[in-house]
Amino acid sequence: MTAITGPRVSESSPEYRQLRRRIRGLVIALVVLAVAVVGLGTWMIYGYVSGSGAAATAEIRALVDDYIAAWNEPNGEAFLALTTDNYSLEYGGVVERAESIAQDLSSIEPGDFVFEARGEPLMSGDGPLYFVAQAGYLTERGFSPQNVINVYTVVETDGEFLISHHQGFFESTG
Repeated sequence: MTAITGPRVSESSPEYRQLRRRIRGLVIALVVLAVAVVGLGTWMIYGYVSGSGAAATAEIRALVDDYIAAWNEPNGEAFLALTTDNYSLEYGGVVERAESIAQDLSSIEPGDFVFEARGEPLMSGDGPLYFVAQAGYLTERGFSPQNVINVYTVVETDGEFLISHHQGFFESTG
């Protein structure tokens, strides 16, 4: 195997000194970039832990509690009062709209569908758009309870909080 080499350069030559300055400049640039990336990552993690991703505010918690109650009672009118006009529910690849869900809620019996929250809802966002996650158990009459994490998109319009999207993530059963 033959090594590829160029002409030898003396350490005292101007070319060598110029090459060392370039290398030194690149090393300094890489160190500054690495420090900036680490600093940005630390800042983002701190912001997530201390600001967003924290416990939901009292207004958001009340909205989520009322929303869960509307499902559990079941109460289609209360459900519509807590959702936006373009609300959607997504679970297992199915998407449903508010009016359809309100009709369904009017036709089921109390206890047919029960969501039991586990812990406090967590919130991310600083308005007018918020994302809220709530863990819990979902029980439908005739089925075994399932672990579920519900993620709600909450919008604030004119000081009023409403749910515009709800996505349920169920524990895999197989």
